[in-house]
Amino acid sequence: CIMFVGLLMPLAVQAQQIDFDAVEACHDHLDTQALGENCIGNEANICQMIQTPEFDGGTTPGIAQCLKVETQAWDRLLNRNYQAQQSALVDQEKDALSNDPDRTEALRIAQRAWIAFRDAECLRLFAKWQDGTIRSVVYQSCLMEMTAKRAVALRKDAF
Repeated sequence: CIMFVGLLMPLAVQAQQIDFDAVEACHDHLDTQALGENCIGNEANICQMIQTPEFDGGTTPGIAQCLKVETQAWDRLLNRNYQAQQSALVDQEKDALSNDPDRTEALRIAQRAWIAFRDAECLRLFAKWQDGTIRSVVYQSCLMEMTAKRAVALRKDAF
C-alpha cells in the first residue's frame, strides 16, 4: 500500500487521535444496509477538532492524519470480518456436496482484486490533485471510505 502522509507525527500522538473502540462499537451496531455511512468519518471529524502544541487537526496535514488513523481502525475491522468470512466459508465447505468453485479461494481472489482496485483508485485521485495540498486529504479520505465500506460489506456477507 502506498502511503504519502503519516510519518509527520510520533506514533504516540497518532494513537490518541482516534478512538478505535468508538469506530468498532459503531460498526458493530450499524445498519448494514447503509454500508456504514452512519459510521464512516465520525472519529476523523472529532480528531480534526484537536489542537495541541504537537498536533493541529484542522490543518491539511492534520486532517490527512486523522483520516489515516481512522482508516487503520477500519482496516482492523476489515481484517476481522475477512477472517470471520473465511471461517464461515470453511464451515460451509465441510458440508458441501461440491467444492467447485472453492469458496475460500474465491474470497481470497476477490479480496486481493479489491485491494488492488482500492489502491489504484485512491492513487488516481491523488494524481488528479497532485498540484494542490488537498491531494493528501483526498487520498486518505478515499482509503478510509473504501476500506470502511469493504469492512461493512464483508460483515454483511458473513452473517
